[in-house]
Parts: sequence; structure tokens; C-alpha cells
Amino acid sequence: MQEFIDGNNLDKIISFECLSEVQIMELLTEILDIIFFIHNRGVIHRNVKPHNIIRRKEDQRLFLIDFGAVKQISGIWGKDDIMIGTPGFMPPEQMSGKPRVNSDIYALGMTAIQALTGLMPQEFTDFDTDKVLWRHYLPVNEKLGDILDKMVCSDYRKRYQLAIQVLDDLRNIGEISADWVTTMATTFL
Repeated sequence: MQEFIDGNNLDKIISFECLSEVQIMELLTEILDIIFFIHNRGVIHRNVKPHNIIRRKEDQRLFLIDFGAVKQISGIWGKDDIMIGTPGFMPPEQMSGKPRVNSDIYALGMTAIQALTGLMPQEFTDFDTDKVLWRHYLPVNEKLGDILDKMVCSDYRKRYQLAIQVLDDLRNIGEISADWVTTMATTFL
């Protein structure tokens, strides 16, 4: 069953103006909460991107939509696994048909960088090295920049492994209540 959400997707919102650092942290927090929830249910979304994030008009809450490409987390990838996702937002392991839990974290990081800079992922990705090079486009809080860089690390082993790890680092910037992160972690673990 699908529910209609009256609002605008992030693609439409950022076509008018880039998001501020505070808005980026709010975006990350709300969507990481959803990602944390679905990962703990044994599912990888595999298509996190601005078009699949909607801000509901009624209360301004963000929603992650389009769960048509989800994959059960099994750690076993068969020869019949196919590449699903959107170029520019997919990490290297997902492009080779082997998405991991932290593939969604990469896609959300790419989404946040696009929303912050106004650039498409192809404009800030070096496809020869798979490195995401964006920080020279605008000044950004160093800690937030470090978090985004770790989210979009092309080597999945050096990337954040879990959504709660990103939330913990965001909390350390001082914008998120430590009580909120602790409550969320104990609620869903």
C-alpha cells in the first residue's frame, strides 16, 4: 500500500535554492532516522536521491519514498543480482551489483552535497578516482564537511557503517540533542 504525501520532493525544492548548513543537518537527521529504521528491519533502500525525499506541506516533515528497489540484507550476493539505483547517487559497490547497508548512507551524502552546493553529482565526482570533490565550491563548517566526506567515501570500508554513527557525529557538532540520539538508538535496537 502506498500513501499519498502532499508536498514537494527535494529535487524541486533545491532547484529554487540551495539548503543552508542547518537545513542540511536537519535533512540528514530526519532521513538517517528513516534509514536507521529500515536497516534495522533488514532492508537496504538502494535509491536514496533528492527525487525520493518529500517535504510534507502539512508539517514540513521529510519522508523517504519509492521503496520499489529495496533489497533484503543478506550479505550474500548472487549472480542474478542486478544494479539498481540512480547514477551519481550510487556508490561503487552498488554499481557492481553488491549494495551494502552503508550504500544508502553514501546516496544520502551525495543528496546532501547536491542540496548544499546546487550542483549535480556528476559535477563534483571524479569518475577516474571515484572521489567526491566538492568542498572547494563553498565554505562549510569543517565538522559537517568531514561528516559528508566520510558519508561519500568511495571505499565502503572507510565509510560510515551505520546510520547511528552519522547521527552521533552530527550530535557532536552541537545541533542535535544527545538525548534524542540515545532515545532513537534504544528504541530501534
